[in-house]
Amino acid sequence: MKIKTTLLAMMMVLCWNANAQEVSDADKLTYRAYLQGSLTLWGKAIEAHQKMTSTDKSKEARFKLARAYHGYLNATMADENEEAFEAKLEPAKELLEQLIEENPGWGEPKAVLSSVMGLEMAYSPMKGAFLGMKSNGLMGKAMKEDPDSPLVMKLYGGSKQYTPAMWGGNKKEAAEYLEKAVKGYEASGATQYNWEYADALANLGIVYTSLERNSDAKTTFEKAIAYEPDFYWVKASLLPQLSQQSGND
Repeated sequence: MKIKTTLLAMMMVLCWNANAQEVSDADKLTYRAYLQGSLTLWGKAIEAHQKMTSTDKSKEARFKLARAYHGYLNATMADENEEAFEAKLEPAKELLEQLIEENPGWGEPKAVLSSVMGLEMAYSPMKGAFLGMKSNGLMGKAMKEDPDSPLVMKLYGGSKQYTPAMWGGNKKEAAEYLEKAVKGYEASGATQYNWEYADALANLGIVYTSLERNSDAKTTFEKAIAYEPDFYWVKASLLPQLSQQSGND
């Protein structure tokens, strides 16, 4: 009996380790998809997380899948690939709405859904009439329910960054919340293979640039490259643009 119990325990440990490795691989794939801005890799990341959720039905595993969808949708903006955006929009929204319904006091899925709606409005401005208030309401609830979440602060800062001033955008407030997001990720130790942390750094540098805080922007971009030497968006685009702008001032 003791031998059977020991063998069962060993099998459970081995299964857990294999599952943890797969989650880690999925996270790494998601991270690479972000760094390369590749919809192909984003698609593979979504598939990897879908595979995980076929056996792991936890809210955490499903939320990782939802965030992979969000990353994919955001990546379509680079080339304004509306066809690719539409292909993943409804699955993303359905999953986030399920998570919100099942976990009414959890703010993070609300913040992600709000951001997804923001992207939807960017493609279809006419939807702003009915999506705008809903998106703002979701973000407001997220800020109340998870005010210390780095993800919520990042997405709130992003909404203030990219929303026109006439509709409530505010670059100074965006910088404030992106700073809090970066500090929050670092304080929690959740920076390894974390595309959302990398994105927070990049966007903080962009906001600093728009506020003509060029020294802060340079420091932030250099920090992003130190964190990830293969961060080509920052290394090959954002930092050189800042240097050129600073040279022309």
